[in-house]
Amino acid sequence: MIRFRLYFDKDEEQEWLNQMSDEGWAMESFFLGFYRFSSCQPGEFIYQIDLLDDWSGDSKDFAEFMDELKIKKVSQWWRWIFLRKKAADGPFEMYTDNESKIAQYARIRNFFKFAAVAEILLCSLELYGFATMGNIIFLLFAALLAFLALALSKMAIKCNRKIMRLRMGQDYKQPYGGQRPWLLCIGLLLNLINLLLQRFWPFPSGIYPDIILVAVAIISCFLMVLGTVRHIRQNRP
Repeated sequence: MIRFRLYFDKDEEQEWLNQMSDEGWAMESFFLGFYRFSSCQPGEFIYQIDLLDDWSGDSKDFAEFMDELKIKKVSQWWRWIFLRKKAADGPFEMYTDNESKIAQYARIRNFFKFAAVAEILLCSLELYGFATMGNIIFLLFAALLAFLALALSKMAIKCNRKIMRLRMGQDYKQPYGGQRPWLLCIGLLLNLINLLLQRFWPFPSGIYPDIILVAVAIISCFLMVLGTVRHIRQNRP
């Protein structure tokens, strides 16, 4: 059986995989949102997901260490690794104390933070390409990149909230209300306005309009990056 799901939160993804195992479906592989399952005994496996420090998931030492703990590497996507263990072999939790959980979420937070900044920069380039060349493909890619940037920023902030809860000795899955990323939104809006003006109210040709276009694009990009970083820091424990 093949299922398609998009997860940014590894805890939600992990919970879903264990729920599928409880229903008699064991995950066997993952690729671009597609999960392949095979039938198993209900509750036969326990799944855990982790973000590796590097690409060592395929190393011999890592594999031998997992074998000693009776843990199987089911799949690996970049630095994300899917692990499982038979429930009959005992409980399975990668990080049992708060300090190790904090270190894990800090690692995941940094991963999402740098990825969000990269998506914002790429989004700005796509918008600039649409404004100067008029190809609708640039706009479609810009919309996709903007969505990914917002989703990744949200996950980085969510990891900060979990770290805060863990340090306070509270339930890290408890909902938390934080401030909205206004600078990020202003940067996106400014970029959109600049784009619309270029398409539907073009400036006369010349060096000065080009300088204005580039300046506004740089300012909007700066606001988006600054807004993302500032919002993450405001929610940092």
